[in-house]
Amino acid sequence: MHLFRQLNNLYKCIRSNESKDTPYIREYAYENKMIWDKKVIRDKFLYNKENSNENIYLIKDLLGLSVHEKWNWGKGRQAFDVKKEHICSDDKYKIERMQSPIFFKPLKDENNNFNVYIGIKEVPKEFFGQKFEITKCIEKNQKKEVLDKLELATPTKFNYDKFLEFVESKDYKIKKC
Repeated sequence: MHLFRQLNNLYKCIRSNESKDTPYIREYAYENKMIWDKKVIRDKFLYNKENSNENIYLIKDLLGLSVHEKWNWGKGRQAFDVKKEHICSDDKYKIERMQSPIFFKPLKDENNNFNVYIGIKEVPKEFFGQKFEITKCIEKNQKKEVLDKLELATPTKFNYDKFLEFVESKDYKIKKC
């Protein structure tokens, strides 16, 4: 398997539900008594269930803010869009995107094998403790129609070094290319 495909698979294991297993960021959140945001969004937008727990945060977005996602939920259910918009009083401070702070540095050794190093770029402190409005939308008559909303915030702090230690403990192996 090509190195970059394997790095992409590793990134999916770290951040997204596209992997076969639970994303590492989700496992880490649960270990640290935080509620996974995707579960809360799913419960609200699919089952109209409110969650009153205080430890609900936008966790996945700590590894890159995605402001627009397409959700498809099984047979017979209509796909819908999930949009996130930063709630702030001054547009010049509005957060519209944050690229993933995770980066990979593959280095080839003398045996033609790759050692892959994972690092984290510094995340602006202004990203923490910020509220976002999350909306469920569908397209109807060539217009976006908002069906539901909820508000979630990023945690006030997050220890990326401890998170990387957690990822390292998962012992994900990248095979020789």
